[in-house]
Amino acid sequence: MELNDIYDSEGKDGIENKAAFEKMPRILQYFISSQQKLLTERVKKMVSRRFGEAGINDLVKTSGFRSVFVNSRHRGVPDSLHLWGCAADFSKRGVFSNQPIPVCPELQVIDGGDCWHVQFRRP
Repeated sequence: MELNDIYDSEGKDGIENKAAFEKMPRILQYFISSQQKLLTERVKKMVSRRFGEAGINDLVKTSGFRSVFVNSRHRGVPDSLHLWGCAADFSKRGVFSNQPIPVCPELQVIDGGDCWHVQFRRP
């Protein structure tokens, strides 16, 4: 999965995510796409400030928008922000192996062991 991808498009999960995404009204597709772009750009900006180019090279997005089916298969909570494109997961590798991912104040990070779940803060 590339940093700018909206959803995982590889393997079985990707088929379910793509089908669910394409069935949505265009305005909702636009919302999800723009939220994924905004979230990823904010993470990239903070990573770049702290780790430079090495941080950007090690930043791997593993999940973005998830369909309800895929979210339940990943044991996601029923009100997961992945369902609206307002969350993404990034793997912990390279310079991040033993470090917290730097983010901006409006983002919340949950350390999942082998990845970080990054989402917009809920009000």
